[in-house]
This record gives sequence, C-alpha cells and structure tokens, in this order.
Amino acid sequence: MENDDIHPNAPAGGGGPGAFRSAGPIGTNSNMDKWMNPGPLGAGHNAIVAGDTTLADKNCNPKWFDKTKSYSVSKPTSAANALTFTGDDLNFLARMLYAEATGSGACPDANERKKEKAAILHVCYFRIGRKGYPSNSYIAKTFTDVAKAPGQFESVFKSNKKLDNSAESVCKSLGVKECADLAEALAAVNEFLSSGPNFKAYPFDKFLASTGRAGWVKYGGNEFSLFPAMKDAMAKEIGS
Repeated sequence: MENDDIHPNAPAGGGGPGAFRSAGPIGTNSNMDKWMNPGPLGAGHNAIVAGDTTLADKNCNPKWFDKTKSYSVSKPTSAANALTFTGDDLNFLARMLYAEATGSGACPDANERKKEKAAILHVCYFRIGRKGYPSNSYIAKTFTDVAKAPGQFESVFKSNKKLDNSAESVCKSLGVKECADLAEALAAVNEFLSSGPNFKAYPFDKFLASTGRAGWVKYGGNEFSLFPAMKDAMAKEIGS
C-alpha cells in the first residue's frame, strides 16, 4: 500500500511506508510498496562503453573519483550551497546508482537509462541538507548520508550483490555488460556534477518500483514523484 500524502518525516523512511529496492525484477511486497532502486569518473584505460562486447571478464577497470580531492556540484541547491563532496563519497554514490538503476539488460534504451539515473541523482541531491528524510533529526550532508539514512535504500541497508561486486577492490571481476552499466553510473555522476541539477526537468524527492501510479513519472523501472509537503521547497529550487 502506498500513500502519496505521507510527509517525508514518516517513520518508515523518506518514502513513507517503504524503502528503496535494488534493481532487478520489480514489484511490491505483501505489506507495502518498496523503494526501488540508489563514484567514479568514466572508464579507465580499458575504456568501457554501453554495448561493448570485447572486454574480457576480470578486466573491468573504471576510473574512480580521486579520493584525495573534493568536488562541488554546479548550480547547488540552497540547502547544499556550501557543501563539497569527497571522492570516496562520489565513488559510493556511483556504486549505489549502479545498484539501484535499471541495467542495460532490462532497459536496452540508453537514453531512458540516462534519464532514470538523472532522476535518481536529483532525488538524492534534493535530500541533502533537508529535514524529513527520514526524520527531522537526520539531515544528510553527503550522498553517502542520503544512501545510509535509516530504511531508505535497500541496496545499502540489505545485502546487494550489485553494490558489493562494484567495490573498487573486486569490480575487475564484473562481466562486460555489468562493467558497462557501472561505467554509465560513473558518467552520470560526473555529468550531474558538471551540469548541476535541473529540477524543472526532474522535480522529484522520491521514487518507487514502477506500477503505473497516476501522476508519477516513469523512467526505466522506476516511477518518480514529490512529497506534497516539499512542493514549496521544490518550487524555490526551480525558480532559483
């Protein structure tokens, strides 16, 4: 069961009664809708692109964000205006995005996958510096904080092979398609940093596995929406 009118301060998570769910076969559990789905810069010397079939297994070598550097988001939100993000934080964001977003196997349309990843990143970024995700006492200052907020992203708070297998120490063993999907996630994070948020196009702070909800916007295997309580805050970001 899902309730659009639940405030972000709902006790079970920022999405009201539910938690993000990792990508894969989608649906709902018997009690409630599950959240579905959420760093590295592109690929390393073994360049990976979507559809590449030449890369052998155990040769996946994405180029991660530099752990010694800090990065900023172009055109930051009012809530995150003074914040910068470490390479470690962005590396984790990209891994989470890889785990949460629909892969090329389930969604062959590269443009649709790009929109889905952009929408997920907008959800994550909008939550930074704001109360209510999932409680007024929890205010995320990093993307990792957003991901690890209690009960939010199932790929983080439950065991998830995609998240685990994309760690820098083991990702070389990813297959060709999985490595290409990880590279897409890295590229999406990089593009978000350089372009900045576009909340006019992606005015969202929550998403769930796609079931055809009225008024929600579908990208890939997910549907996106905005809590009614956050409409004024979103309007300020769109108008800024």
